[in-house]
Amino acid sequence: MATQERESALDRESRLLLIRFLSLTDSVLDRILNQLILPSRQMRNTVSDNLRLLWQSAQASSHSVQEALRIGINRRVRKALDVVAMFGEQLKAKFALLSFDIREGLVKSILTRLNSMLDSLAEVFSPLHAVKEFKEHVEATIEWLRDVPETISLADLLNNGS
Repeated sequence: MATQERESALDRESRLLLIRFLSLTDSVLDRILNQLILPSRQMRNTVSDNLRLLWQSAQASSHSVQEALRIGINRRVRKALDVVAMFGEQLKAKFALLSFDIREGLVKSILTRLNSMLDSLAEVFSPLHAVKEFKEHVEATIEWLRDVPETISLADLLNNGS
């Protein structure tokens, strides 16, 4: 019979911060899609429809990982998160940098940081590849839209418990 391991305070804090990161990522990507990309005068219906379809899949993937994290993590996942530097102090530092970019509304910096963090997390949680890929499609779309601003108001997302 396997013995139940007690979650340390650091493990719990990091696990909850990972959930917060994924929830915040969902909110940021949703806002960028719905307030920057889809309202663009250059947006074509087929692009909009395909982005919406990809977003639904990415959200489902993100939610499945968040649910798994709510249940808890085992020693193997904890070690894998350490290996990709997405646990403990490193995770806190990365989240703080992302939070700064979000407060400033720096779209390109936000997407770059999300890419780095999602890339690392997708090594541990494969469903997050869908979220990372969606983010890349968002970036590709932004590149050809000429009327998308460089900044967007996102700071409120940090304050609503995301």
